[in-house]
Amino acid sequence: MPSKPASNPGTLVTRREIGEMMGLGKGRIHQIVTDADGEYNFPPPVEVLWAGQLEIWYREDVEQWIAAHRPPKPAEEPAS
Repeated sequence: MPSKPASNPGTLVTRREIGEMMGLGKGRIHQIVTDADGEYNFPPPVEVLWAGQLEIWYREDVEQWIAAHRPPKPAEEPAS
């Protein structure tokens, strides 16, 4: 069930973009988004297209999940 009203759907992202957002590869993203054992509680896709070949999520939902489930990245040291 979409979490945004149909009149303002928000920005959509794919698995590839989620991987880029999290700095993870395809295999790890697959584990997180399919979540067969319920460990990750990742939000369900908004839509599944192309006979199941493409799933899309609201970027805001993914960003909220990342903020709640992933540790913050350490700050980079300034170059000397």
